[in-house]
Amino acid sequence: MDYRGRIELPLGIRNNNPGNLRPGSNWQGMAGENKGFIVFTDMAYGIRAWLINYYTQVSLRGIATVADFVRKYAPASENNVPAYVAAIKSKTGLSGSDKLPRTKTDVDKFFRAVALHENGAVGAINITQADIDEAYNRLSPVHRAFFLLPKMKG
Repeated sequence: MDYRGRIELPLGIRNNNPGNLRPGSNWQGMAGENKGFIVFTDMAYGIRAWLINYYTQVSLRGIATVADFVRKYAPASENNVPAYVAAIKSKTGLSGSDKLPRTKTDVDKFFRAVALHENGAVGAINITQADIDEAYNRLSPVHRAFFLLPKMKG
């Protein structure tokens, strides 16, 4: 789904960037920038970028816990980190000291909690399971393996 131009929606949703990722990498599906955040051509590309960012933080940078992820992803200079961690716990049951999830089902729930915190309920309701599933389908084999997904056929 493409939400560009939908001014009634929160910025992250209008940018097809529910994780509110900032510029810094040349992402697939990147269409530009808006108010300091990346704009993607569709929601699945925005979610895909968030998933790859998550993979990078956990697999390559050693971020292990919910609190560590939030401190890196949503730094205190811009966010209330304890409130962010509490919001994730209220939606996932994961406390700040819990290890970050790896399976698709658990990462979906974690992503939805982040997207809800970033965009509010009005925005998060626009993120469909079809967009999330398509984002996983667009991942490379390395990323798919990280999320414990089966290999693509063909």
